[in-house]
Amino acid sequence: MLLEVIATTVEDARSAEAGGADRLEIVRELDRGGLTPPLAVVEAMLSAVRVPLRVMVRVEEPFRPTSPSVLARMYEEAHAFAALPLDGLVFGVLDAAGAVDAAALGAFVEAAAPLPVTFHRAFDEASDHEAALRTLAGVPRVDRVLTSVGSGTAAVRLAVLRRWREIAGGRPALLVAASLDTDFARSAAAAGFELHTGRAVRAGQRVDGAVSAEAVAALRRSWLSGA
Repeated sequence: MLLEVIATTVEDARSAEAGGADRLEIVRELDRGGLTPPLAVVEAMLSAVRVPLRVMVRVEEPFRPTSPSVLARMYEEAHAFAALPLDGLVFGVLDAAGAVDAAALGAFVEAAAPLPVTFHRAFDEASDHEAALRTLAGVPRVDRVLTSVGSGTAAVRLAVLRRWREIAGGRPALLVAASLDTDFARSAAAAGFELHTGRAVRAGQRVDGAVSAEAVAALRRSWLSGA
């Protein structure tokens, strides 16, 4: 099953690839949940590694944009990144009621064309996850949704994932942020879900630590093969 690793530098990207990452999510300021990285960094990563890259487009921390100018800036960034040979972009916004902001998402998808989009963990803050999934399933270029699936045992969270997969009809696919929960990660991978990680493969498991190729390889063995 596929493993996506967060990278913030070219060195992170190389280490993640060497450790066996299948795809990278590129961000800056991981301590703030990940913001839009500089275009030059993304271009350098494209030259440094061969694994697919998805790039975060997020200019502030709130999942509910604080002004129209914030949205306009993200549309501009999406348009600039769309000229690069990327695997896709990462984006997510909610409206004041906690629903997916369909108008903003539609404008972003248009600006990002032809790249597909991962709807990020704004999804976890949606007021109604099933309604959010139905909205996202109606946007063809949103091909993935990142989620930590809340709290509970591995069995409980896996049951939620399976329910959400039924609602989405398989698209968008669910990308699981398992954090350090090995039991949940293994069960999600065995059930056919993609996995996403950041801090778990960094030095000291800190957001400011560098990605370790050895940690990526060890996590891959643990999560994806049960070793």
